[in-house]
Amino acid sequence: MDNPTKQPLGTNDAVREALRKMGLPQEADKVGKTLRIVRSTKFYEEGATLVTEKFFTAQNPDGFWNNYKFPQQETGVVIRGLAVDHNLHFAASPVDIYGKQQQIFEQSSYFRFKYRRRDDRLVFRVADLVPYAIASIGNAAQAFAKPSSALQNGIFMLPEPVLLAAQIETEFKIDIQSGFTLGANVATGTTAQPVVTGGGLTGAGQYLSLILLIEELFEAHG
Repeated sequence: MDNPTKQPLGTNDAVREALRKMGLPQEADKVGKTLRIVRSTKFYEEGATLVTEKFFTAQNPDGFWNNYKFPQQETGVVIRGLAVDHNLHFAASPVDIYGKQQQIFEQSSYFRFKYRRRDDRLVFRVADLVPYAIASIGNAAQAFAKPSSALQNGIFMLPEPVLLAAQIETEFKIDIQSGFTLGANVATGTTAQPVVTGGGLTGAGQYLSLILLIEELFEAHG
């Protein structure tokens, strides 16, 4: 822990600040950087009712659907972009109503980010973070890429990156209003749903993922 004056840390604020900086490079140190995409996922059984979900809290990330956890202990993180990915199939019929129900879900749900004891440092509609839309063609649901200039390669790039210090508690949340129920899994036909490998669910599974484009900052020796 850096304490250049070698004097006792006399206030709680000084202690907290020293702890927050512990493990981060000092100003004269070399800093390494890596750029990566990380994901956190919630899985659902058919007929489940959606509730507000928190992400990046998995105690044992599996490297695929959940491959990162906050807070990081010795790594600073810069969030540069984010996206929401899902295959939610709502309890609605016929298929054109299902597509409209998905649109209502995305328009009324919000991504919220809490950092340094302040709620809603970032707030976006889920609709702005999903890179595709559902439309009905005949009796089948088809996905189309959204013609949005804000999405680059499926990622919503933040106008200003968000810097996260090591060890600081964060909260990534998708706020979902009550009333959205998932439909039964479809086994055959043009709207059949595949099994979600690694989801831990029997039969076809449904998921909701939060994806971050991050830059990691760490001390580089040598």
